[in-house]
Amino acid sequence: MRALISVSDKNGLDKFVKKLMDFGFEIYATDGTATFLEERGIKVKRLSEITGIEERENLKTLHHEIFKRIFEKFFEMIVVNLYEDKIDVGGVALIRAGVKSNLIVVCRKEDYDFVIDAIRSGKDVKKILHVKAFEYLIENDRKILENLKNS
Repeated sequence: MRALISVSDKNGLDKFVKKLMDFGFEIYATDGTATFLEERGIKVKRLSEITGIEERENLKTLHHEIFKRIFEKFFEMIVVNLYEDKIDVGGVALIRAGVKSNLIVVCRKEDYDFVIDAIRSGKDVKKILHVKAFEYLIENDRKILENLKNS
């Protein structure tokens, strides 16, 4: 099993990833997320191992090899949260691709324990998480819209 992780808010991520690894997940992460985890003693693979290019801002999660693997179900889980203060294109695309491919999609750190409990019990919570993912995207778009209106 494999999880793709790209998060701006890394609070609680290390504990979540350790639990995923206990269940046998192999973790692929963007550079910033990988560095955060490695600094805490957690060995992960970088997305650049898939893309063959060094990660650069605005390219790291938009590479066609990443989406090819999402749609081929190379990953079982996508963990993504978006920048609070910037328009995020790659993260939004990953969330939508994960839902379209019927993967486990986790956008909120508040759902980490829920996901671990579901994996432990064998309960399928994809539909619940897909609804939460689209609610998350809608909330993010509303914030961006309000910022644009008020600027």
